[in-house]
Amino acid sequence: MPPSLNDPDQEQWDEYWSSNSCGLDDSIIHRYYRRSIWEGYLEALDGLNLKEPSILELGCGTGYKTARILQHLGGRATLIDFSEKALERARTLFDEVGIDDVKFVKGDIRSVDYKDEFDLVHSDGVVEHFEGNEQRRVFENHCRAVNSTGYVFIFVPSPTWCYRVWKWGLTTLGRWRFGYEEPMNEENVVSILESFGMDAVRTVKAGRFLGVVVNRAPPKPFYPHSVD
Repeated sequence: MPPSLNDPDQEQWDEYWSSNSCGLDDSIIHRYYRRSIWEGYLEALDGLNLKEPSILELGCGTGYKTARILQHLGGRATLIDFSEKALERARTLFDEVGIDDVKFVKGDIRSVDYKDEFDLVHSDGVVEHFEGNEQRRVFENHCRAVNSTGYVFIFVPSPTWCYRVWKWGLTTLGRWRFGYEEPMNEENVVSILESFGMDAVRTVKAGRFLGVVVNRAPPKPFYPHSVD
């Protein structure tokens, strides 16, 4: 994801999604990646009692994970991405699987204004493309959009040797196409989410990715000072 809607990086991602479907019919590598990530999603969602949830995916790309969740749990979804090419891929994917209770929104995920609306807010491979205050804003928008009984689930690349070798290899070959990207560890992700009033529910690992599930922390009890 780019710093803003008007930056050249938007063209970079439009180009990426024009040539990489990550949908239903693509390379063996992409199919393996999708299966690994989906297994992580299943582990993350297990036992959360989400039935026909309202879902928001921020930085949706093709929306593949949301489509699988809807197939698995039912519900409805809103997908947001700044890349029109990504949204075109997502529309095609949802048409292919026959899911129509979904809204596609072209927008900047740093400036969405949803509040207390969704049972599940999630992203995969998104927040690591931001840094500093912009990254915190994206985290905050995940947390603000979820309702009081819902969950936030964020998947990020983890700084494992496997990730570093993969990134080094693509960079060396001149095939790195993902712009700025810094992996994140569990402590960092949880700390940021907790700073926005969330409690960690579980952590999952899938390949080179780390996922963290959180929900709203209960309010702290208030104990007034006794008056003598």
